[in-house]
Amino acid sequence: MSVGLGTASGVAKNLWPSWEAISLSNLIHNYTDNLIWSLFLTSTAIHAILLITSPVQALFKWYRRQSSDGDTPIPYLCAVLGSLLWFRYSIFINDLKLILLQGYAVFMQTFFLLALLYYRKKKHRLLRLILAIFVIVAALFIIIYHLPPDLGREITGICASAAQIIGSFVCPYLIYKAISRKFIDFIPFAPVAFTWIMEIHAIIYSIAINDIYLMVYK
Repeated sequence: MSVGLGTASGVAKNLWPSWEAISLSNLIHNYTDNLIWSLFLTSTAIHAILLITSPVQALFKWYRRQSSDGDTPIPYLCAVLGSLLWFRYSIFINDLKLILLQGYAVFMQTFFLLALLYYRKKKHRLLRLILAIFVIVAALFIIIYHLPPDLGREITGICASAAQIIGSFVCPYLIYKAISRKFIDFIPFAPVAFTWIMEIHAIIYSIAINDIYLMVYK
């Protein structure tokens, strides 16, 4: 156990910079040192936050109607599953930017999923699905915790990529469903637009950091 705590403290030291490193002068210097890349990262963060927050329009719709029965839970389930796995993967690669972004994604997508459940008339089926996802992910994290770090990182990356690839088929499925029903109210424009823009940013970022799992998924 002492070895695990020592490893955790070492990871924390690598992730969190000293107070001197985050002074205003150092932050400005680091940002302007490679301005193009810094602007790209800023653009990526802004679009990612907008994408993660975009389901808020669905939340307002549920509040007005006092019901979420008209919306499928599949996109929200896939989103929280993918974010949980990518959050764990970002810890493995010690990428503070990804840790903060995926941590925010997990928090917001869990909130939207719980809101979807709250406004559901028939909650039991959705509740079982939510519990199943969190139990499976928790079991996977426990298994990964007891594996060597390199193997754990590889398995987490594969699982995260697979989950996101499977989740990417949700949008075509919803489009097909909309065409067949001739009704597209449940496919908000904002998430689709932000997803397309984020894919471009993610491809460039994965190539820049030479991350095979991000690259394969994107």
